Amino acid sequence: MKQELIKLLLEHGIIKFNFKKPFTFKSELRSPIYVDLRECMKHYKIMELIKNLFKIKIEKLSIDGILGVATGGIAHAMFLNTQFRLPFGYVRLDAKAYGLGKNIEGIDVLWKTIVVIEDTVSTGGSLLDSIKILKDSGASFVYPLCIYSHEMEESKKGFEEAGYILEPLITFTDVIYSEKAKEMISPEEYILLLSWKSNPKDWFEKFKDFFEPETA
Repeated sequence: MKQELIKLLLEHGIIKFNFKKPFTFKSELRSPIYVDLRECMKHYKIMELIKNLFKIKIEKLSIDGILGVATGGIAHAMFLNTQFRLPFGYVRLDAKAYGLGKNIEGIDVLWKTIVVIEDTVSTGGSLLDSIKILKDSGASFVYPLCIYSHEMEESKKGFEEAGYILEPLITFTDVIYSEKAKEMISPEEYILLLSWKSNPKDWFEKFKDFFEPETA
């Protein structure tokens, strides 16, 4: 099921590579891989695979509700909740800026054991901030799950220091060594990918002569 999901994500360009003009993340990191899981909503089969992979993880747990991290995790948490029929909600980090200023919509998390779902994790900041909001609001325990993780050291360290284990459905390593990716990536491009994973902050500067010149 995992390999089928990766294959579809690559075929539909939801996970994409560019080794000539690297992508720019919101954090300003440059990267040869980009993951836009909001595009999953166009494809029912992909949504169903994600739901079933999450189901395998969640059905082992005793939980009181499922929340998504706004905005990328909301659709997946809601779709998944049709399986478990539990209270649902979402966490938003910018709530103080407008409306009633509520960080949590939907389920009351007080004394509850909660699953919180993010779509993509890079540094892990948004998901860790969401966990803090849930704990500060009285949640007894929080299980953090995500669809995809870049497996950054910063993320790993952040979750370890906070006392949580992040459980992604698929990882950077899963993707680049999948059968579908092997059809798409040359040996030289594998070097670029692995170098990025080992040091994403300095990667672009190190390999800048390899990329196409940037236009103003």
